[in-house]
Amino acid sequence: MHVTGNLTLIRAAQEELIKNKGFLTYGVAKAAQDKLTKDLAFEFAKKGVRVNSILPAVINTEAYEGVAKANGVTRADIMAGMAPKHAMGRVAEPKEVAHPIVFLASNAASFITGASLLVDGGMMLG
Repeated sequence: MHVTGNLTLIRAAQEELIKNKGFLTYGVAKAAQDKLTKDLAFEFAKKGVRVNSILPAVINTEAYEGVAKANGVTRADIMAGMAPKHAMGRVAEPKEVAHPIVFLASNAASFITGASLLVDGGMMLG
Protein backbone atom coordinates (compact mmCIF):
# COMPACT_ATOMS: atom_id res chain seq x y z
CA MET A 1 0.00 0.00 0.00
CA HIS A 2 2.69 2.55 0.96
CA VAL A 3 4.84 1.63 -2.03
CA THR A 4 1.91 1.60 -4.46
CA GLY A 5 0.83 5.09 -3.39
CA ASN A 6 4.35 6.43 -3.82
CA LEU A 7 4.72 4.78 -7.20
CA THR A 8 1.41 6.24 -8.40
CA LEU A 9 2.48 9.70 -7.27
CA ILE A 10 5.88 9.40 -8.92
CA ARG A 11 4.34 8.29 -12.21
CA ALA A 12 1.89 11.19 -12.11
CA ALA A 13 4.70 13.68 -11.51
CA GLN A 14 7.45 12.03 -13.55
CA GLU A 15 7.85 14.85 -16.10
CA GLU A 16 8.41 17.40 -13.36
CA LEU A 17 10.70 15.05 -11.46
CA ILE A 18 12.87 14.57 -14.54
CA LYS A 19 13.34 18.35 -14.78
CA ASN A 20 14.47 18.48 -11.12
CA LYS A 21 16.54 15.32 -10.88
CA GLY A 22 19.50 16.95 -9.12
CA PHE A 23 17.36 18.47 -6.40
CA LEU A 24 15.35 15.28 -5.99
CA THR A 25 18.39 13.17 -5.11
CA TYR A 26 19.68 15.91 -2.82
CA GLY A 27 16.36 16.03 -0.97
CA VAL A 28 16.16 12.26 -0.61
CA ALA A 29 19.69 12.14 0.79
CA LYS A 30 18.85 14.86 3.32
CA ALA A 31 15.67 13.04 4.36
CA ALA A 32 17.59 9.79 4.85
CA GLN A 33 20.20 11.57 6.97
CA ASP A 34 17.45 13.18 9.05
CA LYS A 35 15.81 9.80 9.72
CA LEU A 36 19.13 8.17 10.58
CA THR A 37 19.92 10.99 13.00
CA LYS A 38 16.57 10.58 14.77
CA ASP A 39 16.81 6.78 14.95
CA LEU A 40 20.37 6.84 16.32
CA ALA A 41 19.46 9.58 18.81
CA PHE A 42 16.58 7.50 20.10
CA GLU A 43 18.75 4.39 20.34
CA PHE A 44 21.62 6.07 22.20
CA ALA A 45 19.79 8.66 24.35
CA LYS A 46 19.43 6.42 27.40
CA LYS A 47 23.17 5.69 27.20
CA GLY A 48 23.96 9.39 27.53
CA VAL A 49 24.99 9.83 23.90
CA ARG A 50 23.52 12.67 21.88
CA VAL A 51 23.22 12.36 18.10
CA ASN A 52 22.65 15.42 15.92
CA SER A 53 23.48 16.29 12.37
CA ILE A 54 24.35 19.34 10.34
CA LEU A 55 22.79 19.67 6.90
CA PRO A 56 25.04 22.05 4.99
CA ALA A 57 24.75 23.17 1.41
CA VAL A 58 27.73 24.32 -0.66
CA ILE A 59 30.82 25.09 1.40
CA ASN A 60 33.75 26.96 -0.15
CA THR A 61 36.44 24.33 0.42
CA GLU A 62 39.40 22.85 -1.43
CA ALA A 63 37.17 19.93 -2.40
CA TYR A 64 35.96 22.02 -5.35
CA GLU A 65 39.49 22.51 -6.76
CA GLY A 66 39.35 19.22 -8.67
CA VAL A 67 35.91 20.03 -10.06
CA ALA A 68 37.13 23.46 -11.12
CA LYS A 69 40.22 22.08 -12.81
CA ALA A 70 38.23 19.38 -14.63
CA ASN A 71 35.90 22.06 -15.99
CA GLY A 72 38.61 24.57 -16.86
CA VAL A 73 37.38 27.18 -14.40
CA THR A 74 38.40 28.47 -10.99
CA ARG A 75 36.93 27.51 -7.66
CA ALA A 76 35.68 31.10 -7.39
CA ASP A 77 33.77 30.57 -10.67
CA ILE A 78 32.09 27.49 -9.23
CA MET A 79 31.20 29.27 -6.00
CA ALA A 80 29.76 32.20 -7.98
CA GLY A 81 27.65 29.77 -9.99
CA MET A 82 26.38 28.01 -6.86
CA ALA A 83 25.65 31.18 -4.87
CA PRO A 84 22.24 31.88 -6.48
CA LYS A 85 21.00 28.44 -5.38
CA HIS A 86 21.08 29.72 -1.77
CA ALA A 87 18.45 32.18 -0.51
CA MET A 88 21.26 34.20 1.05
CA GLY A 89 22.89 34.55 -2.37
CA ARG A 90 26.24 33.08 -1.38
CA VAL A 91 27.91 29.85 -0.34
CA ALA A 92 29.18 29.07 3.14
CA GLU A 93 32.68 29.51 4.40
CA PRO A 94 33.96 26.54 6.44
CA LYS A 95 33.79 28.39 9.77
CA GLU A 96 30.09 29.07 9.22
CA VAL A 97 29.46 25.34 9.29
CA ALA A 98 32.07 24.59 11.96
CA HIS A 99 30.51 26.93 14.56
CA PRO A 100 27.15 25.07 14.68
CA ILE A 101 29.04 21.76 14.88
CA VAL A 102 31.03 23.03 17.87
CA PHE A 103 27.81 24.23 19.50
CA LEU A 104 26.06 20.88 19.09
CA ALA A 105 29.11 19.07 20.50
CA SER A 106 29.30 21.40 23.50
CA ASN A 107 27.59 21.30 26.88
CA ALA A 108 25.52 24.29 25.73
CA ALA A 109 23.55 21.77 23.64
CA SER A 110 23.28 19.18 26.42
CA PHE A 111 19.51 18.76 25.98
CA ILE A 112 19.55 18.59 22.18
CA THR A 113 19.45 15.21 20.50
CA GLY A 114 17.91 13.99 17.27
CA ALA A 115 18.21 17.41 15.65
CA SER A 116 19.11 17.93 12.02
CA LEU A 117 20.24 21.53 11.76
CA LEU A 118 20.05 23.18 8.36
CA VAL A 119 23.16 25.27 7.83
CA ASP A 120 22.47 25.92 4.18
CA GLY A 121 22.00 29.64 3.64
CA GLY A 122 18.38 28.96 2.79
CA MET A 123 19.10 26.54 -0.05
CA MET A 124 16.24 24.24 0.98
CA LEU A 125 13.76 27.12 1.01
CA GLY A 126 13.48 27.30 -2.73
